[in-house]
Amino acid sequence: MKPFLSVLLTAACLLAILPLSVSAKNGDIAGAVYYSDIRAYINGHPIESYNVDGYTAVCAEDLAHYGFGVHWYAEARELSIDLLLEYESTPPEYTFPEVTKPSGTYRMPYLETDIQVFADGKAIPSWNIDGRTLIRLQNLTMFGKPVWDAGARTSSLIVMPKWTMLTVFLTPPDIDSEIPDITEFELNFTRDISGHFHVDGKNASYFSGNHVQLGFSAEGASIRFAFFQNDKGLGSIAAALDKCTNWDYRGLYPGFTVEPRADIADLLTLTIEGEEKEIHTVGIIQGNGHVDYILTVDGCYPREAVSSVRITCRIPTITP
Repeated sequence: MKPFLSVLLTAACLLAILPLSVSAKNGDIAGAVYYSDIRAYINGHPIESYNVDGYTAVCAEDLAHYGFGVHWYAEARELSIDLLLEYESTPPEYTFPEVTKPSGTYRMPYLETDIQVFADGKAIPSWNIDGRTLIRLQNLTMFGKPVWDAGARTSSLIVMPKWTMLTVFLTPPDIDSEIPDITEFELNFTRDISGHFHVDGKNASYFSGNHVQLGFSAEGASIRFAFFQNDKGLGSIAAALDKCTNWDYRGLYPGFTVEPRADIADLLTLTIEGEEKEIHTVGIIQGNGHVDYILTVDGCYPREAVSSVRITCRIPTITP
């Protein structure tokens, strides 16, 4: 038994002086690609895909054929992916290859890369495969809604672009000072039969400009509405909204910190298609002559599915 114990002790000593982990380097094997019967689609169009450790992945460069702008910045070693709203894409006539090996059979490795990928400005994981940039389909949810169909064995991304509901310029009342008696406001955005949105609501006329945008991310939807800073009534409204704000949107930028604020449950309401939504966060950002408020909620809403949005704010007499 003594020689056996001696061998164990020697091995233990050797392990103690060896590094426990090694940092991954550019070109190192990052994982395995497997054969799979899963087929991937972008907006109903087939796209070449890979089974990467159980996830469906595509090559970022291929997205240039599916309505995305893909730009390479060699000096910075960065690849950016953005949705081209004004561009009508012509996806290639890609045909899925016949799978000759059982699903789950090892196919090839994929490699670590020093290339950083930004999708709609957000950094997402990436790897190298055959000299191209590999990304997971599930990391593109800022562009739309991922759909998994277990029966059909398909993994799809339904692109749902951010869309602006309305930009309207109104003539505010002829007043010379701030409005001291506004205790609430209401903005109703309603789509007419031609597809245009119109705004009305209590105290809405005090604002010379209203701009509302509906956007999506992996966490859900966001409603962003803006007022111009030179509006006569903005002082009163902004003071109320600042009390409603429970986090500082500017915290997303370097040099600013996230600041918890007051409870918003009793102050702001948001209704989409007659259904009141639970508001998770309210943020604020300002610049270029306007102040914007961002409400985050659950759900995804393509433009054609929305005909009415209502935003209300009750101004508290005492800060909550």
